[in-house]
Amino acid sequence: MERIAVYGSTDYRGPVPAPGSHLAFNRQYRDNVNRIKTVLHDLAAGRKLEVAQMETVFDSAFTQVKDNYRLMETINEMKKADEYTYTHGLNISLYGGLIARWMGLSENEIKNVIQAGVLHDIGKAKIPPQILNKKGPLLPEEREQVKKHAALGYNLVHVHQAFVKT
Repeated sequence: MERIAVYGSTDYRGPVPAPGSHLAFNRQYRDNVNRIKTVLHDLAAGRKLEVAQMETVFDSAFTQVKDNYRLMETINEMKKADEYTYTHGLNISLYGGLIARWMGLSENEIKNVIQAGVLHDIGKAKIPPQILNKKGPLLPEEREQVKKHAALGYNLVHVHQAFVKT
């Protein structure tokens, strides 16, 4: 097994990035967070899942995983607790895509990992915000609501052919 540095070292695989490439990554990341935020707000308001917006996020995340030299450092620098709900799925997709790339998975398999990362918590859009953002411990009935987010997410995405893989 070959060692790959993740934090604090410049011992990365791949070509050295062009100067300023981190700025483009940051802009692309923010755009993706805003797309996810819009989709989750729409779902919470009872609107339909915007498949095209999600596919834009998947494609963009794949490009970021494929092309960014310091992906993990950049993600860690950009974390904000107040945007956790919107950034978590994107971060999971980027980490998962990076690991899938390191494992030598095919481009299609990497894209599937990215898609799963973005969508894994989408059902939380149907959980009341006062429960999701609660500072203290959840009451038993609130915990039961949060536990339903996976089934709620499945119900949101399974009807879309774009997300169904054979």
